[in-house]
Parts: sequence; C-alpha cells; structure tokens
Amino acid sequence: MFLSVKMARVLSVGLLCLLFLVLFSADRPVYASEKDDLYAIRDVTDIFFGLIEWDMAERQTNWGNGEIRIESPRVYSFDGNRGVVIIGISYGEPRYVRDSIVIVTEDGGKTWDLSYAFTGAVSEVYFRDRNNVWVITQAQAERPYPAVYWSADFGRRWNENSRIEVTSSGESISISSARNIRFIDSNHGVAEVYIGDNKEKIYYVETWDGGKSWGLLSHEKIEGNQYKWYVETDSSYCYPHEKENHWKVEWEEEKGKYEVWAEEGDNRKTVCEFSATTSNEDW
Repeated sequence: MFLSVKMARVLSVGLLCLLFLVLFSADRPVYASEKDDLYAIRDVTDIFFGLIEWDMAERQTNWGNGEIRIESPRVYSFDGNRGVVIIGISYGEPRYVRDSIVIVTEDGGKTWDLSYAFTGAVSEVYFRDRNNVWVITQAQAERPYPAVYWSADFGRRWNENSRIEVTSSGESISISSARNIRFIDSNHGVAEVYIGDNKEKIYYVETWDGGKSWGLLSHEKIEGNQYKWYVETDSSYCYPHEKENHWKVEWEEEKGKYEVWAEEGDNRKTVCEFSATTSNEDW
C-alpha cells in the first residue's frame, strides 16, 4: 500500500511538471534552430509566403511597408540530395540586405524547410567538410559588427551569432569587417579582419572554440609552420571544391524567377524555382 501511494505521488508531480512545461512553452517563441522539426515550406515557388508565415509565428520582424526582394542566392549540394540555399532579403529605406535566410532539403528539392535567419548580408560561406559550415555576416546599422554562424549538420541547425571581437590590453578592439575564414578542424579557425576605418592593413584573428571567441594573431606567428594550412590555402577555397557542388542558381528573365538546377548527364534538371520580389502592403 505504501509503495502504491508513493508511486501515485511521483506520477502526480510528474504530470504537474509536464503541464507546467506545456503552458510555459506555449507563450515562448520557439526558433526553428531549436525545433526537432524545422519549419516546413508548403510551396517553395512562393518562398515569401513561407517566410512570412515563419516570421509571423516566430521572429515577428518589422518588415515595414513596400517591396521585399531576394538578393544574391547561394546554393550548395554535394550529393544531389541534401541541399542548402542561402538567400539575402532586402527591404526598407534605404534598401539593403537586412536579413539572410536559409532553406534546406534532404530529398533533392522535393520538400523544403526554413532553418534559420541571420541578421545582415552573408558575405562568405565556408565548408570544412560535408557537414560543418561557417557563415560570415558583415556589420550594418542593425548590428554594427561582423558575426560568425556555425552549423554542424549541413545547415539544418545553427548556433547563435558569435561576434568577432578581440581585446588588447584589456580594451575591446572595434572590428569593422571580416573575410577569408577557414578552419583546420571544427574548433580551430583563422580569419582576416579590418579594424575601425583602416582598410589598408589586414589583421588576423583565431578561434579555438568554433568561432565563439577570438584572439588577435600576430603576422610573425601566422607566417610560421603552425599556420601553413591557412596561408597556403587559396582564399576562394570551399570544401568540397566548387566542382563538387552539384547545384547552380540562375535568374530566369522570362519566368521572373530564380531557378536552382543540377546537371544530369547532358540534361539540366530543375531542382526548384522561387520568386524574387513581393509587396507586403496588402498583408
């Protein structure tokens, strides 16, 4: 009898905890990167519809009024099945890319999910291997510093943005832009940066934790054997190399859409198409 009463109490406490978690989670915005399942796009041909649905449900961005435009899409697929498309979204006045979104597929483009949205324009995408990818976004009005994002599963889930920030003599150094990020493994990486308004002198920074924290790297040190892997790698390096990227993207003037396509022998197979502009005045 004592055992059954004790078990009943345990079950009651467990049910109360579960109820609390459900009620608490209902009011908390859940980002796609935290979900077990990402936010599915019902029709990628009208990517804005899926983007707006996701935004209203989770990010609640102030898009403003007027035209929203897709800028400079980038596509990556190294096996023809798993694919990543990174798209810049420009809006507002003055117009520039204020956000970048990531859509992903695991079935060759039959179905798509929205996986993440970065603040700012993506200036560089670096693949260390077929799973680990780093993205740099540059400084802008909404976030006046460059940042690094990292995904360990080919773009399905991303870490929170990591500011590229270093200190010298206990004081923070203002880094205005970053480029040529490369990693020798999933933790240790190097990038070139500019400090303040000086665009003439290049500085180097390194990270030991995948991009979460950074430190200045002297020119003397980077010229040593320890960093040969960085200085002897071409700045356009992307692993797997571009020739291993199965997908390409082009603007189709007649259709008024972007087309993502893949070569199949002598033929060209359309993976997906999506519109380039929309107006939110009637939403």
